Amino acid sequence: SNQAIEDLARLADRAEHMNDDRWWQTLNARIAALQTQLEAEEAELANASLRLEAKRAELSGAEVWCQLVAREASARDRVQAVSAGHQALCRQLADRVLARAEAELRAEGEGIAYGLTAVAYEQAVSGAAPISPARQRIAAFLEEWPASHARGELRYRLADLILLEGKQDFRDRMAAFLAAEPTHRGAPPVIETHTAAALYRSILSEDPTFPHRDAVLFQLGMIETDEGNPEGAPRLRELVRQYPNSPEAQAAWLRLGDLDFDSKRFAGSIASYHAVTRGSDASLAAIASYKLGWALFQEDRFEEAARAFAGILSLEVQTLARVTRRDLK
Repeated sequence: SNQAIEDLARLADRAEHMNDDRWWQTLNARIAALQTQLEAEEAELANASLRLEAKRAELSGAEVWCQLVAREASARDRVQAVSAGHQALCRQLADRVLARAEAELRAEGEGIAYGLTAVAYEQAVSGAAPISPARQRIAAFLEEWPASHARGELRYRLADLILLEGKQDFRDRMAAFLAAEPTHRGAPPVIETHTAAALYRSILSEDPTFPHRDAVLFQLGMIETDEGNPEGAPRLRELVRQYPNSPEAQAAWLRLGDLDFDSKRFAGSIASYHAVTRGSDASLAAIASYKLGWALFQEDRFEEAARAFAGILSLEVQTLARVTRRDLK
């Protein structure tokens, strides 16, 4: 287009031809061609502008699309995170519900099992049922519910059944021992107490709230003193010191007195025997009075020894009077 304008300018410079019709025709043709060329260029420019706007719109749309895609991805991530959190919360709630239901079922099962062990124990000690099944039931309970609140009680009952079964077995073996020829007897039978003693020690160390701790101290102390275990006497002293009103205290004092008497600590045995004579069991008091008399005799306290021996007769009279009154009712 610039070349056409320059040609037109050169043609116009030829002013001497302005009166020539061919010159005007040529000029008009040149101007028309130039006009056509300008219109074409304007159209091309307009098309280019449209294409530019379209491209710009296209680019702008792509940017928005990218933003939308990014927002969608972010929203998807948030939805997944919320979904995962919801699932985790549901699992936690489900676990809690299941744990609570399991605990309730275990508590119910523990209560039923405890009731069955109590019935089995009572039947065994009364002789209405064999000891072995009750012993096995209590042992199974302790294995399945090792942290039960009834653990101390059932350990004590299990030890009681073990000793009871051991005494029955001892009587059978002793009868066989005595029936055998002296040359074929071998060693005399003894009662097995190690298992029961281990249970009593477990109660003392692991079940401090067991309400019959005095009975545990008595049973274990008697077993240990029978075996010559030096820990036995301190247990019996703990019993009479901490539980002076215990039903086992009078028998514990008697065993302490015997230990001192056998070791020729007569002064100590005298104090223990005096404590026994003040107890409620007349038979134990009578035994203690007899042994008290001998302990006093060993200490050359002859008058006191005579009064102790005389006290045996008084206890016998009191016992006979109580029996008579009971028979007359």
